[in-house]
Amino acid sequence: MHRHVPNTAALEAVEGWRSPAQGLVPDWYVLADGLLGIRSTEEAFLTRLRSNYRECASSAGQSGPLPHVLCTVGRLEPRGAIVVEFEGAPPLGDPDFPRRILTLRHRPTASGRDGWWRVDPDHPVGEVAYSRDRVLIDGHGPWQSFVASLAVSRCLATQAGILFYHAAANRVNGCGVLLLGVSGSGKTSVSLALASRGHAFYGDDIVGVRVPSQELVPLRRAAHVRQGPAGVGVRAALSSSTSPSDSGQRIRADVGLLFPAAAARPARADYVICLRRFADRTRLERFRPNIEDVVWLTPHASALAAGPVGRQAMRIVSLFAASRCFFLDSASPESAADALERLTECTDDDECARTR
Repeated sequence: MHRHVPNTAALEAVEGWRSPAQGLVPDWYVLADGLLGIRSTEEAFLTRLRSNYRECASSAGQSGPLPHVLCTVGRLEPRGAIVVEFEGAPPLGDPDFPRRILTLRHRPTASGRDGWWRVDPDHPVGEVAYSRDRVLIDGHGPWQSFVASLAVSRCLATQAGILFYHAAANRVNGCGVLLLGVSGSGKTSVSLALASRGHAFYGDDIVGVRVPSQELVPLRRAAHVRQGPAGVGVRAALSSSTSPSDSGQRIRADVGLLFPAAAARPARADYVICLRRFADRTRLERFRPNIEDVVWLTPHASALAAGPVGRQAMRIVSLFAASRCFFLDSASPESAADALERLTECTDDDECARTR
């Protein structure tokens, strides 16, 4: 399929252009310690966000002490390009910004227009162009998920006091449990299995850890459940109340409606659980992080954009040093949930990990 890219003519057209969404009332969402406002003429995009971030919605608007980022999304006609504009966020206009926020196929290159850069992110949206406060995207492709992720990342990047991770988290027997792992490792399945048992759910995609208190910070968007193994309580809940995700490959589930007893409650990150692999038998193994475990330590890219890299690195080290860290080999979501319940009840972590 032919892929349109932002060309020089489109960059010229957007200069001096005023988005038709400028006069609209934004939808506001509380994301950890920040507010994200979204206004757009693209109704399907707004519907997607309202469904995914229902639990984060705020009726108070931008009033109050929380810092806010306002994102305006409009369509540049007749070219069909999507223009994304930001207010309240640090400027985009440097070649290193996308490296800190997005996974890239190539380094950014100059666009041929002063102040604009081109970049090819690891996303089907294709090449995009960006300047200080604007991003220009082909409106003929799957741009909605890219723009939603970009807007959330811009809001999180303003919160220097929180480390965000691609993770899931629960409060189990009064202990905060942070679940780390690569995509497809079972974070969502294990976290929902715990939520179905009434253990507080903090999120299955992005979770924050406040530094230096180690407090878990929830970011409860709708869970997106892959086809495959699921806990008994999760299967029963999903069979009665679900809707398909945009990709059609996952099921979107509103955890607050499915498991109301799993509301987030204050907890610190007592345990860091790294989902290592699927196995015939569920097993926990205690470890002390070192340089070889950097793949587990790396936070969400927005955390690296929120402050000097050296300072953020020290915060990452302190998080893992203050938590009890385990590898988890999982035979099923139910057995993994059983193991984590026993672990958080056990007075001797090493003995508990050896005998379960």
